[in-house]
Formats: sequence, C-alpha cells, structure tokens
Amino acid sequence: MNKQEVAKLTIQNKLKEAEAHYKRLLLSGNINPKIYTNLAAVVGMQGKTEERIRLLTKALQLKPENAIGHFNLGVALEEKGNLTAAINSYRTALQIKPDYVKAHTSLGNALQGKGDLN
Repeated sequence: MNKQEVAKLTIQNKLKEAEAHYKRLLLSGNINPKIYTNLAAVVGMQGKTEERIRLLTKALQLKPENAIGHFNLGVALEEKGNLTAAINSYRTALQIKPDYVKAHTSLGNALQGKGDLN
C-alpha cells in the first residue's frame, strides 16, 4: 500500500486500517519521522492522546527541526492539560519557524490559560 492509499483510508475515516498500515511499516524497520507523524495524526483522530504524544516525541527525536511536529506536540500536550510542556513546544516551533501563525495563536492561548500574559 502506498502513501496515497493510506491517506485515502484516513480521509475515508478508516482509521484502524490506516493505523495498522503505519504500524506495519514501523515494524518492518522503516524508521521515517513522517510515518511516526502520520501515525500520530491517525491515533489522535481516535482520541489516543497519550500514544499521539509518544509518537510525535519519537518523530521529533528523528527530525527535531520539524516546526509542525513541535506545534502538533503542543496541541496534544495541551489536550492532556499540560500547559507548561505545551508552551515549550509552541515556543520551540516558533524558534524554528518564527512566522508560524498557528503556533503564535496557540502560544498566546496557552499563556492566557495559565494566566501568564506578561
């Protein structure tokens, strides 16, 4: 199954099938940060936030300069209620890509949620 076919499964909301495919790729030794990131998105869509955080963390270990990955990790951490770690992830995303509007917005919202807008 190629990337387009797995993406189609995700679009069709066949998330269990897409998840199984990505996991097979990882088990076969295909250590690619995009696979971890894509799998993180699929499990996140299923409400598996802890697994999403673990997968995004692994993807960022493999490719730490991924601003979108840091942003997505921040979102997942915020969903778990860990505002401090989410803020750190948003800030890392902005260090990599200073014009990342979503990261600026999420950072502001997280800081406001923490009561720390100074």
